Amino acid sequence: MPGTLRCLAIGLTSACLACAPAPSAPRPEREPLWIAVVQTGGALIPFARHGDDGWDLPWPAPFDAETGALDDGGEVVSPPRPDREARSLPMPPVDQDSQGGRIAAPMQWSFYSQSERGTALTVARLLLVEAHCLMSWALGFGEPSGFGERELPTIEGTPDVAGVAFSHPLEVVSADEIPGLDRIRAELGLIDVSSLDDPMESRRFVWLGFYRLDDGAVIGVVNDRLYEGESWLVVEIDSDGSRVAHRVYGGGC
Repeated sequence: MPGTLRCLAIGLTSACLACAPAPSAPRPEREPLWIAVVQTGGALIPFARHGDDGWDLPWPAPFDAETGALDDGGEVVSPPRPDREARSLPMPPVDQDSQGGRIAAPMQWSFYSQSERGTALTVARLLLVEAHCLMSWALGFGEPSGFGERELPTIEGTPDVAGVAFSHPLEVVSADEIPGLDRIRAELGLIDVSSLDDPMESRRFVWLGFYRLDDGAVIGVVNDRLYEGESWLVVEIDSDGSRVAHRVYGGGC
């Protein structure tokens, strides 16, 4: 009898193991979404990245050209004198080069503006561009873009912003599809301030479009413009409570 019970127990255990669901495969990591501002002269400056852990800044902040910039290892890199102009620098193939590519940025982007809906941009070089009284690293794009050397149209309310770019195509959302947009702007304090007495107190929020992420969430991209400086914002639009999810300093004086 004990032997019979032991065999029965072994049989039941085997049956249970056979019926147990197979362990689920690990969920593949989602490719992070990068966002960049595109300037009219052809410079692309990343300012946000969105992944499974939320939003972060994967790009060097604006810096003083006199003191240099910090690379990923904390070493001071002295850039060439820009002489108040954007200057091209060699662009290592950072996706493939294991010998010292510091800027692990996407090489392919989709450009959105008032007239463009996902135009392909390919990174061709590294640039230094002005960020008010500071300098910023930027990416210069080449073909295929169809723009050649001509300047891109400027978005109204900015001196040199042409639009935004994403590391993969997104769906454009019309402002008319967002109920209570004026209320959302007011609740978040994204309301223009105009001061004739003191222009330095003036402030303008230029919205660069609304876009639907892969998970269905809707974001708005905003250029927060001050008298002598600016920031870049990502606003998560939600009927239950919108919020400024990401803010990055874009340079100033």
